[in-house]
Amino acid sequence: VTLARPVADEAQLQVVQNLPYDSLRPQFRSQVEVFIQKVSATVRPKELCGTPLTGPTLLGLATEYCKAINNSAVPTIQSAWTSAVKHQLRLSRRDALQAYSIHMEQQASVRLLPMSEQQLQDIHDAALAKAMAALTVTGLDENDRNFQECVAELKHHAMRSYEQAKADNLHASTKACERIAAELFETRIRGKLETRGAYRSVE
Repeated sequence: VTLARPVADEAQLQVVQNLPYDSLRPQFRSQVEVFIQKVSATVRPKELCGTPLTGPTLLGLATEYCKAINNSAVPTIQSAWTSAVKHQLRLSRRDALQAYSIHMEQQASVRLLPMSEQQLQDIHDAALAKAMAALTVTGLDENDRNFQECVAELKHHAMRSYEQAKADNLHASTKACERIAAELFETRIRGKLETRGAYRSVE
């Protein structure tokens, strides 16, 4: 595709990258916009092994190629792809666990306990949903064995955190009950026990 000159002045052409887009010739701008629309409509996403290549995954794949070449080895697509996928999944799992932890900290931290078991369950479910969303945003094949292993590890770590949250909730609930029982004893029972004749029978 041959485009018109963006500017007529030769001096401006030397620094065209610094010029505002609106200052370029209308003919050039219209050709550029047509070209962009054509590319956007016809270019298909890069795929490897049936999985779309995201920017981070493509970078990981290139890194694996470079490692192999620098070690005087012949890079193979399959092994490099597997390594790139595992690396991307490690990063995504980190982000997913962070998303889970942040939601639990905001909604079910120790300072917010105690709460009902159902409320805590709902918070855990919402946190896990956010974690899964952070994991699946990679665009990797969800049926891939490595992806399934990553999901299993994520759920395992989330469940451990949830079990700890349930234990903290039980402890906070017990403490709250003990505090209320002590307050009721002081306000409603102690005075009567210390007043002679307040209680005539224990039956």
